[in-house]
Amino acid sequence: MGGGVTEVTSKKHWDDCLSKAASRAVVVDFTATWCGPCRMIGPVFHSLSQKYTNLIFLKVDVDAVADVAAECKVRAMPTFQVYVQGQKVEEIVGANSAALEAAVVKYDATSSPFVGQGRKLSDAAPVPEQAPSGADSKGEFPGVDKSAPTTTLQIRLADGHRLTGTFNCTHTVADIHRYIRSERPGCADKQLMSAYPPKPLTDMSATLEQAGLLNAAIIQKP
Repeated sequence: MGGGVTEVTSKKHWDDCLSKAASRAVVVDFTATWCGPCRMIGPVFHSLSQKYTNLIFLKVDVDAVADVAAECKVRAMPTFQVYVQGQKVEEIVGANSAALEAAVVKYDATSSPFVGQGRKLSDAAPVPEQAPSGADSKGEFPGVDKSAPTTTLQIRLADGHRLTGTFNCTHTVADIHRYIRSERPGCADKQLMSAYPPKPLTDMSATLEQAGLLNAAIIQKP
């Protein structure tokens, strides 16, 4: 269901879409045929669906599928909602294209249609050949203390590769760079940014907690 907008036709269809999304974020446009602002922002929503294909984009006509709109507590049109693993995590009321795109970018950074085979950095196996652009890898920073608080970072690299790494909350921004260097040497030493709100990560000594990066999405600049 990536790369386009799927129109929800019934409550069962809605439930199926959320269930099949798995770890992918679902962006929903609650609209109505008589709503002028809905018609104005509709092409923007469609364009985003073509660009951010890691996400699932749904359209719900509040008159045709009124039970879904009622369940989702939609009170105005257009309303955009984002769901992750069946739970609503964000809502935008009104034809605010900037806020809509910001939400899409935010959840695209952590949404993935791929299910990759994980490996730990401590594994003795030889380093594999460079994975194709867009593939996923999972691992953990060497020396992670499982008895201390941990956090998971989603890292989108400049080459399109995605890393999912486990760190302690006391690890630093510099440790993120070391992790990338271990996993993808060809992508080392590029600037990192928090995904939302976008902010360069320049303080190498800041802990993940101090930098506000607990369970965060991080983007590597090209």
